Amino acid sequence: MSNKKGVDIAFSAAKFLVNPTGFLLENMVKTAEIAYEATAEAKAERDLDPLVLEARKQDLMRQVAEAQAKVAQENAIAHRIDTAEEVEMEEYYEYVGGGKAGANLTEASISLGGEVRRVSKRIYRFKGKEEKCRMK
Repeated sequence: MSNKKGVDIAFSAAKFLVNPTGFLLENMVKTAEIAYEATAEAKAERDLDPLVLEARKQDLMRQVAEAQAKVAQENAIAHRIDTAEEVEMEEYYEYVGGGKAGANLTEASISLGGEVRRVSKRIYRFKGKEEKCRMK
């Protein structure tokens, strides 16, 4: 047993001998405070859980809606391509990325740098509308 722990036990025994009721009341209050703090922390975590779940749910719904919008856009373009007499398409994609980091101990300096360039361009030109006959 460590010396500090022995001193704490001796001090608690002395408090109990001098005022047993006060000692018991003090320990009861300390225990109640610890229990209250633990309950408050648990309640705070329970209160946040539904909010975190709702945030995740909203994020997933946003991602699904974004994907559906992209699909709808591609379907509309495909339909327009299908019904046009003439279609011109131009697509440009370029991605350049780079970066560097360095440290110099003799000059006590740190340098960071980077370059990101992204170009994405799609041009569709539709001319005329083709009348398609439907078979019945």
